[in-house]
Amino acid sequence: MIAYCIGNGPSRKNFDLSKLKNGYTYGCNALYRDFIPNFLFCIDGEMAEEWNNAGIQNKCKVFCTRNDAIKYPGFNTIPNYKKSNLGGHQAIMTAYYHGCRKIYLIGFDFAEFGENKLNNIYQGTQNYGVRITKEEFIKSIEWFKNFVEEKTDAEFYVVNNNPIDKVKKIHVKNLNIITYKELENGL
Repeated sequence: MIAYCIGNGPSRKNFDLSKLKNGYTYGCNALYRDFIPNFLFCIDGEMAEEWNNAGIQNKCKVFCTRNDAIKYPGFNTIPNYKKSNLGGHQAIMTAYYHGCRKIYLIGFDFAEFGENKLNNIYQGTQNYGVRITKEEFIKSIEWFKNFVEEKTDAEFYVVNNNPIDKVKKIHVKNLNIITYKELENGL
C-alpha cells in the first residue's frame, strides 16, 4: 500500500494534492483548510477544537490525543501515540502501522528558514502563532532517520526540489529523495 504523508512545509505550496489518487493520504493540522486527506492528525487542543468547529470529523478520519478524542465526538486517539512526537511523526507512524510500505513525505521540509521566514504555509493563521525552532527541526530529523532505519521493510521518499543538507546526508538504504516532478511522473 502507498501512503502520502502531507506536512505543511512551504516546499509543497505549489503542488496539486488532488493528484494523489493511488494511495492513502495522511495529513497534519490545518491541511484540511485546503485539502481533505483520508486521515488527519494533530497533537494540540486548539487545533482539535478548530477541527471540531469545522466538523472535519464528518469529512475524514481524525486522530488526536486521548483527551481531545474523549472531548470531541467522532475523534479518534492516535494509535501508538508518543507524546514527544509532532503531528507529522504521528501521521508517518500510523501510515506504517496501517500497512503502507511505500511512504512519500510531501511538505516535510525539516528546516527552519531563518528569523521571520516562512517554515509552515499556515504560519500566522489561527493556531499557528509560534514557529518551530531550529532545535525542534534537528530533533525531527533525528526521529525520522531512526524511524526509517528501524523500518527496513518499507521504502520512504522525501519529496523536495531543494532538500536541506541534513536530509541529504541521511544515508539509509530505504530512503530516497525525489523532486515534485518525479513524484508527478510516477502518479
